[in-house]
Amino acid sequence: MQIENDFNQTNTKKSSNIMKVLIIMMVIIIIAVVGIIIAIMSLQEKPLTVSINGLRARFAEDTFVFDDNGKIYISIRDIAPELNYEAHNGEYKVDTEDTNKMYVEAVDETETTSFYLNSTTISKVVPNTTDNYMNITIDEPIIEINGKMYITSEGFTPAFNSTFTYDKNTNNISIQTLPYLYEYYSSIINQLGYAAISEEFNNQKAIIYGMIVASKENSGKYGVISLTGNEIISPRYDNIEFIENSKEFIITNSSKKVGIVYSTSETKISVSYDEIKVIDSDLGLYLVKSNDKYGIINSQEDLIIHIEYDKIGIDTTLYPTDNITNSYILYGTYIPVMQNGKWGLFNIQGQKILEAEYDGLRMHT
Repeated sequence: MQIENDFNQTNTKKSSNIMKVLIIMMVIIIIAVVGIIIAIMSLQEKPLTVSINGLRARFAEDTFVFDDNGKIYISIRDIAPELNYEAHNGEYKVDTEDTNKMYVEAVDETETTSFYLNSTTISKVVPNTTDNYMNITIDEPIIEINGKMYITSEGFTPAFNSTFTYDKNTNNISIQTLPYLYEYYSSIINQLGYAAISEEFNNQKAIIYGMIVASKENSGKYGVISLTGNEIISPRYDNIEFIENSKEFIITNSSKKVGIVYSTSETKISVSYDEIKVIDSDLGLYLVKSNDKYGIINSQEDLIIHIEYDKIGIDTTLYPTDNITNSYILYGTYIPVMQNGKWGLFNIQGQKILEAEYDGLRMHT
């Protein structure tokens, strides 16, 4: 009988301990569930905040739109004035109010950027110059929402020369403009081992892609470093020019010869020309000058047009109504060349279409 009582007491204790454990586990689970619910409600209730250069900014409710995959789209028209741009319908330098196109002009006249609905290309140009348009490929097409054109946060960076970050935990968007970034890194450039950041606007834009074109104090030579000071291109060049759409650099050595270097430090085009200019980054075509003559090469440095012409390309101001966006490649096909005062044409494959024996060229679209 005693054994039976002891057995029953033991079972009772075990049952009691099990109940205690179960109760404790249930309490823990309830607390965890309540915590998750509170966290979710907290995130849902937390309003979107936006800061520009560290200062809180206010925007219309539909300025920033999140799609189902979490990608952020920004209203080009709504964001422009906050970043010192003026937004316009239509096409730059064309009298039209086409709502499928728009452009923004920097108030300081450094750059004008054009946008095209459903296109993954934006076009940038320095206003009031004869410079060619620079086309930049963005991650997603420009879309329309409620009659306004939107660009993704990734496309926003080259479009407005500004960085864009989103913190999901705080539901905060942070935007930093190029002037702000230039001033900040200028204040710490000495700590990175350099004297000054290049003042050239194109070179300043390297900052938004994580690179700095800067000079050394003693030599005055230019190099390229990362934002943390890691060397990308050694500081031994007389000049460096950033090419935004390809993230490459035109370098000039002490003999005044130029070439192109990748952002990975590797040489793309040998430093052996008197001049070099990107005429189409998508096609990989470059205008080069040597011994006062011009030619065209490709990315592999193969000659497309021999370096034997007095001039390549036209003055677009002579054809104001022809909507020419590239003075070297007309309508995406023809390359005008001049030799001994006479004009001829090549195509982009380097095939001669017209001998250089014409007094001038007349455009027909």
